[in-house]
Amino acid sequence: MSSGPLVNLLVWANRLQHARWFKLVASFVVIAAAIAVSASYWVRLEAKRQENKLSVIERPGEAPPAGTAPGAQAPDAKAAGDAERMRTAARTAAESTARALNKLRESQTDATVVFVGAAGVAGVLLAVIWLEAGLTALGILFLLGAVAIPLMRFGGPTARDTGRFIAAVGSLSFAFVVLMQMLRVALSGSNAISAIARNVVQEAVRIKVSLVFIVLLLLVLAALPGLSDPETPLRYRVQTFLQYGSGGTFWIIAILVLFLAVASVAFEQRDKVIWQTMTKPVAAWQYVLGKWLGVVGVAAVLLLVSSTGVFLFTEYLRDQKAYGESAPYQNKDTESVLPSEDRMVLETQVLTARTSVGPELPDLDLEAVYKEIDERAAKLKAADLNYEYTDAEKTRLAKEFSDEIRSKFFAIGGGRTQRYIFTGLSPAKDRDSSVTLRYKVDIGANDPKQLHRLTIVTPNAQPEVKEIPLGQTMQMTISPSAIDSKGILIVSIINGDFYRAQSGDPEWAGADTMTFPPDGLDIFYSVGSYHANFLRVMLVLWIKLAFLAMIAILAATFLSFAVASLVAFGTFMIAESAGFLYDALDYYASTGTQGEIILHRVLIRAIAVPISRMFSFYAQLKPTANLVDGLVVPWDKVLLTAGVLGTVTLVLYIAAVLIFRRRELATYSGR
Repeated sequence: MSSGPLVNLLVWANRLQHARWFKLVASFVVIAAAIAVSASYWVRLEAKRQENKLSVIERPGEAPPAGTAPGAQAPDAKAAGDAERMRTAARTAAESTARALNKLRESQTDATVVFVGAAGVAGVLLAVIWLEAGLTALGILFLLGAVAIPLMRFGGPTARDTGRFIAAVGSLSFAFVVLMQMLRVALSGSNAISAIARNVVQEAVRIKVSLVFIVLLLLVLAALPGLSDPETPLRYRVQTFLQYGSGGTFWIIAILVLFLAVASVAFEQRDKVIWQTMTKPVAAWQYVLGKWLGVVGVAAVLLLVSSTGVFLFTEYLRDQKAYGESAPYQNKDTESVLPSEDRMVLETQVLTARTSVGPELPDLDLEAVYKEIDERAAKLKAADLNYEYTDAEKTRLAKEFSDEIRSKFFAIGGGRTQRYIFTGLSPAKDRDSSVTLRYKVDIGANDPKQLHRLTIVTPNAQPEVKEIPLGQTMQMTISPSAIDSKGILIVSIINGDFYRAQSGDPEWAGADTMTFPPDGLDIFYSVGSYHANFLRVMLVLWIKLAFLAMIAILAATFLSFAVASLVAFGTFMIAESAGFLYDALDYYASTGTQGEIILHRVLIRAIAVPISRMFSFYAQLKPTANLVDGLVVPWDKVLLTAGVLGTVTLVLYIAAVLIFRRRELATYSGR
C-alpha cells in the first residue's frame, strides 16, 4: 500500500510529459537555460581575455641590422640610420609577437567548447522532451549518478577513474539511444524508402554482432582518456588521443557499416524475408536506396556521438597543465610572458588548421636547358649507335636535368649559405599567425649517432644555431614580423655555427655537404581554427562511410553473406592501403639487376598498379592525419570528396539496382 502514492506520482508524471503545453514550456526552459549559461560564460571569458591581453613585449636588447654579427658595431657613417632601423624593426617585431601571443592566449578563454556542450545537452533534452521519454531519461541518469558520483567524490584514484569511466560510458550510451530514437522518428514516413531505412535502423541494435561493435565503440571512447600518461608532454597526449579517438572510431564504425549493410541485404534474401517486402510492391531502386539511407543514418549517429566525445575531451586535455607550466597556461618561469614550448607547439601546430608553402625554385633558362639536353643526347648517341632520341627520351632527360638543378639548390656545402624565398605568406602576416619552418637534413647515410650544426637566419631576429639529428623532421617557430609587406619570407641557412665563426673558431663550418630531401623544407602557417577543421574532418569521414556502405550493399545484391563480406572488407582494406601500395610499387621493379624480366613480378605489378590507381583518390583522403598534425582540410577538399565519392557511389547504386532487378528472388535459396 505504501507504493500507492509513488505509483500515482509516476502516472501523473507520465501524463504530464505527454501534454503539449508541457513540451512547449519545457522546451522554452531548456533553450533559455542553454542561452543563459552560454552568455554568462562568454561574459566572464571576455573579461578574462581583456585582463590577459598583452601590450608590446619589451625585449632585453635590440636586434642587429641584417648581416651584422651580434655585438658588432654598425659603420660610423650609417650609425644613426642603422640605429633607427634597429629600433623600428625591434618595435615591429615586438608588436607582432604581442599580437600573436594575444591570439594564443585567447585559446585559454575560448568559449567554443561551452557553446557546443550547451547546444548538445539542449538538443538531447529537447529530443527527450518531444519523444516523451522524460521519465526514462531521469531514471537512467539517476542510476548513473548514483553509481558514478560517489566513486568520483569519495573514492581513491582507482575508484575515481572507474567512476569517470562509468559516467563516460553512460553518457555516450544515453546520447546514442536518444539519437537513434530521433533517427527512427526522422524515418517514420509512410513511403517505402523510409520504411526500409527504418527497418535497417532497428536491425542495427537487434543484430548481436552489430550490438557488439556499438558497445565496443562506446567502451573504447570512454577508456581512451584514461590511457594518457600525465607525464607525457601535453601536445603528444592530445595528438595520441586525436589519432586513436578519430582514426580508431572510424575503423570500428566502418567495420560495423560494412557488416550491417551486407547482413541487412543478404540475410533478408537468405531468410526469404525479402518476399514480403518486394510484394508490396517495392521497386528495386527504392529497396536499395532505403537500405543505403538506413546504414548511412546509423553511421551518422555513431560518428556524431564519437566525434562529440572526442571533441569535448580534446578541449578538456587542452586545459590541462603542459610541460614546463606551473599551472595551465602559466609558464614556470614567472618572469617570462612567453608560453612554454609545449603549450606553444600545441596551440600553433596541433590545435589549429595550417597549410604549407615550399620555397621558390630557381628560374631555369629554357634555351640553356634545351641545349644541355641536346648535348647529353649527343653524348649518349656517340656511346651507343642504337640510341634513339625520342620524345619520351627527351622528357626523361629534361626531368633528370631538372632534378639535378633542384638537388644543387637544396644542397649546402660546409661553411656556405643558401637563401630560400617563401612567397604567398600575406595571410599569415595579416592574421599575425606564427609560422613554422619544418626542415629535415640529410648527410650521406644519415648516421643516427651524428648531430649536425646549422644556423637559421630570418629577418628581425638573431641567428639561431640548431644542433639536430640527421634524417629527422625538425621544426622552428618564426615570428610573423619576419614576413615583409608583400608576403615574402627570406630564410638563410648556413651549414655551420654562425657564432663560432664570429669568435674565430676554425672548426665552425660543417664538414660535409647537407641536403634537404624533396619534402624536407617548407613553411606552415595557420589559415583557420581547429574547431572548423574538426567539423570538416568529420564530414569527410562520413562521406567515406557512405561510399563504403554502397560497396557493401552492391556486393550483397548478388553474393551470399560470406562472399559479400569478403568482397566488402577486402575492398575496404585495399582502399585504405592503396597509398602505401602505390609508394611501394616504386621499389618493386619487374626487372632484375641485369635487366632481365621477372615474370611473377610483372604479373604482380599488372594487378597492383591498376588497383592502386583505382583507389588513389580515396587513399589520398587522410583527414585524421591532417587533424593530428594540425593541417587544414579546406572546404574545397570536402566538396571535391563529396563530388568524386558521391559520383562513384551513384554509379555503384545504379549497378546495384540493375543487378537486383535481374535477381530471381523467388527461387533464391541463400546457399
